[in-house]
Amino acid sequence: MKSAGTCVTLALAHLIATTLADANDGRADGGAVQCWAWGYEKENELACYGQLYSEEGGFEACLRELDQNPTSAGYCGPWEGSAEQWISTCHGLDIVRVTPGCSFQVKLEDGSIHDFNADTHVCKAPGCDSVREIRVFPSDGSTPDSDAECWVGLYADCFSGQEVWLNEGHYGLHDLGIGDSVSSITVQGEGCVAELHPHHTGDGEAWYFSEGDFNCDDFGAHADHDSASEVVIYKAPEGKCSVALYADCFSGHEVVLSEGHYGLHELGIGDSVSSIRVHGTDCVAELHPHNKDDGQPWYFIEGDFDCNAFGKKAEHDSASEVVIYTYKRVQKCTRIPVAQARKLGASQCNSTTSSPSVSLQIR
Repeated sequence: MKSAGTCVTLALAHLIATTLADANDGRADGGAVQCWAWGYEKENELACYGQLYSEEGGFEACLRELDQNPTSAGYCGPWEGSAEQWISTCHGLDIVRVTPGCSFQVKLEDGSIHDFNADTHVCKAPGCDSVREIRVFPSDGSTPDSDAECWVGLYADCFSGQEVWLNEGHYGLHDLGIGDSVSSITVQGEGCVAELHPHHTGDGEAWYFSEGDFNCDDFGAHADHDSASEVVIYKAPEGKCSVALYADCFSGHEVVLSEGHYGLHELGIGDSVSSIRVHGTDCVAELHPHNKDDGQPWYFIEGDFDCNAFGKKAEHDSASEVVIYTYKRVQKCTRIPVAQARKLGASQCNSTTSSPSVSLQIR
């Protein structure tokens, strides 16, 4: 039970934050941005709650309701902006709001850090009741350093327009204001992967982006423009392989597989593969026209192979089986066929024998 004095304090704090935002787009004196964030612990008390998880636009309806009743639904905060200082929050946060022109980071109990630049339904990502600390700062400043290994920038245009930066985690892009809008992407961090989905993470239509910058043209070769609804960002463990097979040129029927041995006819893509993506350190996809013992392997190491690149290594619409595995580079030499060595990019060892040897061992 809050005392009357506490309610007055909360209302005044919210009034300060919203007045600053309305008057000067978050600028306290027309110059420096004054940032505030505040939150809500009881989303179930909102009249919009029934729409929040079932209808597109439900979160926006809740924000409108909160504009009318700013200290309802378990209000807590506000937290004044300070890029240098973490501030403890209440532990039951469902929603976090921020003044326009400002961004914020939240730290979870496990120490992980998540970034946002707009009002956010934290129950969707990183999770209800998961936030323990926050820091708030102007969006036009540099993001505070953190221990995150992966950083991903999503853009609504070609490295311009609306921009959202995220680190490891699972995010609903509509909640971040960039759903069905992404047209280019930057992935920073060795071994980092951004996995975009047009509907949700279980839709079977993953679009993978490994470390690098993907402008509008490059993005379009991997994914559909203005179509991503969710993103999962992670650092792929060494040896973790993900292979996407396509019946057309990165389009048409798609099957995503991890390490193992698969019959492609059973997966509905037998004699149909025309392009392939192989993701994961030291990963290999070994396709066969008949079976894995037919003596006709087609090797694909880490990378993206469109229809033209695929046709230089294998026959279109002919693969019946695939074996996906990692190979381990070792110091000692071992003998493998010359054709296999070339396809895997292995280097020849110094040897006095006439048989080809390479510094590579297949697991």
